[in-house]
Amino acid sequence: MRSAGAWQNRAVAAGALSLAVAAAPGPLFAEGDPKVPHGLDPGGVAIALISDGVDYTDPEIASRLARDGEGEPIALDLVDGDVRPYAPAGSGRGTELAKRLLATYRNGRLVLVRADPNDAQSLARAAMFVMRTPSRVAAVAFWGHTKDTWESFSQVAQQSANVLFVVPGGDVSARSTGTNFPAQLKIDNVVSAVPFAPPRDQYAPAVGDEKIDAWVVAPGSTMFGGGPTPGPRDSVEAAILLASQAGCSLEGNFGAELAETGNLKAALMAQARLITVNGISANVHDPLCWYGGIQFGEPGRF
Repeated sequence: MRSAGAWQNRAVAAGALSLAVAAAPGPLFAEGDPKVPHGLDPGGVAIALISDGVDYTDPEIASRLARDGEGEPIALDLVDGDVRPYAPAGSGRGTELAKRLLATYRNGRLVLVRADPNDAQSLARAAMFVMRTPSRVAAVAFWGHTKDTWESFSQVAQQSANVLFVVPGGDVSARSTGTNFPAQLKIDNVVSAVPFAPPRDQYAPAVGDEKIDAWVVAPGSTMFGGGPTPGPRDSVEAAILLASQAGCSLEGNFGAELAETGNLKAALMAQARLITVNGISANVHDPLCWYGGIQFGEPGRF
């Protein structure tokens, strides 16, 4: 298993990269970016969120920011070129997604990265930064129709053997035409996710359907027939929930085994639960977190 020193070295490297970006020509912080609230690293599994920016001043988020030894967030803004990946709440999806992730997996800590979904180099640099942080899981809040935009990202992600990237699987139209990237590139340590919301969906995904890695339902719905929170509205939310499930899997003794084997993707895929909807069987992922990485209950039926 990786030593605490190894994780500390990765955090230091991430901080150095952040400082290198901040030291580039231009302001240290973008005008209007608020100061990050003071705090200490909360501990727990680090999950990176690559998004369009987050309101890190929100108390729910500020208290769960991954931080270095001096209390500075491990974060990067590749749009403004600084270390404050800020976007006002309501200006994009980042803040909402960060809260959803933390609500689903309450022991997680966030490494925030702001990137431009239309800039191939921005996406690749986001993946490069994440691999230098303590993150074991990275939730990506973007997908697109253009392969060229995502090839560099995928090449970097493929080299990040210790990080599992969870990406949106795209919408139905994109999946049917093979234009859902980066999911379509099929990288070993990348998992694609889409929503599944029975009984509204007329057909369940076929068992063994290889177009998408994971069909995600509302937390708790396979065990209780319905959860306290709604299911994912689109593939972006599905990726966020699946990343939460991956983070939960790294808790406790089970997590220690995964840290040693590096086989988080296989373990996550094995957590799919068989359900029956409209007479059709399907494997789905329920992101309800039983702390310690333990999944209770038998395969569910809606």
